[in-house]
Amino acid sequence: MKKALSYVLIICALMLLASCETLTGSGEPCSIYVQGESTITVDPDMVYFSIEVSELAPTTSEAQQLANAKISAIMAVIRLFGVEDRDLVTRNLSFWTDYSWIDGQRVVNGERVSQEVYVTMYDLDSFPALLDKLAASVSGINLGSVSFDSRDREKYYAQAREQAVEDARLKAEAYADAGDLRLGKPSSISEGAAYRSSANKAAMLTAAATVAESAYIASDIPTGELNITATVSVTFKAY
Repeated sequence: MKKALSYVLIICALMLLASCETLTGSGEPCSIYVQGESTITVDPDMVYFSIEVSELAPTTSEAQQLANAKISAIMAVIRLFGVEDRDLVTRNLSFWTDYSWIDGQRVVNGERVSQEVYVTMYDLDSFPALLDKLAASVSGINLGSVSFDSRDREKYYAQAREQAVEDARLKAEAYADAGDLRLGKPSSISEGAAYRSSANKAAMLTAAATVAESAYIASDIPTGELNITATVSVTFKAY
């Protein structure tokens, strides 16, 4: 029994010695796994938003005509601000029977038609004026899904990605120095999900066209700043 235990201790010592030899560079390389991240902050120069109309009438045809009239008026205003047709897309068009419940009974209110158009606008400076013009020209519309972006987001993301790789390398060097190792080249690099967010200022819609007796108050639309972030996972060889 003691002899067997001695053999086990000898094997464990040899394994530890091999591990130490690896860390000191005389054996096979070990791996250092790190994550790198970088964020670039830019000012937005474009905006996405949606406009929806929803009309109720006794028949589907009548409801459709009402919706069509509003959509036509909306498109006329939007085109006045230089938005091209390729930047306008309908993503929802629905016809349905509208019901309500009264005293436990389902009552038909009429036929409803709704249409939602998504807009991409590159003249961000004109966005508040467009909203004011829409408010003055067409009533009973829903505006939503407002988000701000950059036309050069891919370029900025490429820069953030390069910086994220450099961030990973610096982290790996710190680990290598702490372990008395020499850092080698990456053996694998994988990219995380790209994301963007608003920062510093609130990117929120505060448009409310108000007419007072003394003056007209134009819309004020804070756009915020964009955080464009890239993340990478990198495995380095170390000797």
